[in-house]
Amino acid sequence: MRYRIKQQPRDGLHFCGINRGLAGDFQGNVRISGHLSKSSGGFKIDHPLDPANKYLYHSFVESPDMKNVYDGVVALDDKGEAVIDLPNWFGALNKDFRYQLTAIRAPPQIRICIFQRKYLTRLLLQTTVAVATVAIIMITMVTSRLQEAHQV
Repeated sequence: MRYRIKQQPRDGLHFCGINRGLAGDFQGNVRISGHLSKSSGGFKIDHPLDPANKYLYHSFVESPDMKNVYDGVVALDDKGEAVIDLPNWFGALNKDFRYQLTAIRAPPQIRICIFQRKYLTRLLLQTTVAVATVAIIMITMVTSRLQEAHQV
């Protein structure tokens, strides 16, 4: 890796790294005063059920609140029902759930509901008519040590 560090009176300290891997690795808090431009983003957090040994890798949605967004499409059975199993860490990381359910290629009068939410590990969907699929978007507030320690 090649590094170039230079001081310019008006602009402050400049650091340039040319590398095929990480351009920087920071331990601790980092403050940026001014505009930050990025081509993409993501973060790594401690696994809420095993923080000493595991991580969760997330991308992020820009928001004034710390939120998670999950989405997908679920196939319903001939009774118009579906079960969605959530990861075992889901309840430890999320609270205040909001759902958007949309039937795909279904009559306009259809009603879809979260029939049962069991221990934050399983959702049971139920519709008024049997349809092929339902798209689901779930937005949650983050509840974790990370969120409590670093409120936005």
